[in-house]
Amino acid sequence: MTRPFEQPLPGMPEPPTLWAVHVQGPDDVIAAADRGEAERRAAEINAVAAAVAARPDASPNDPKVYAVVIEWPYVRDEHAEEVARGDQRWEW
Repeated sequence: MTRPFEQPLPGMPEPPTLWAVHVQGPDDVIAAADRGEAERRAAEINAVAAAVAARPDASPNDPKVYAVVIEWPYVRDEHAEEVARGDQRWEW
C-alpha cells in the first residue's frame, strides 16, 4: 500500500510491496523482509497459538490469537527500521 506522498516520481517504477504479519488479538504488526518470511512467521505464531489453546489447562477466556500476512500499513521507512531492528515480541 503506497501512500500518496510516497508515490514514485513520473517514469519511475512502482516500489516493491512491503510485507508484514498482523497478529489479530493483540493487534500487533510485525515487519517482514519479504512475503515468504511473513508467511513463515504467521504460520509459526498460529501453530503456537493452536498448541496453547489445545492444552488441557487452557481456558475459554484465554485471548484468541491469529496471524495473517498483510501489506505493510505504515510509512515505508518505518518498515526498513523494523526489519533491521528485528522483532523479539513474537519469538519462541
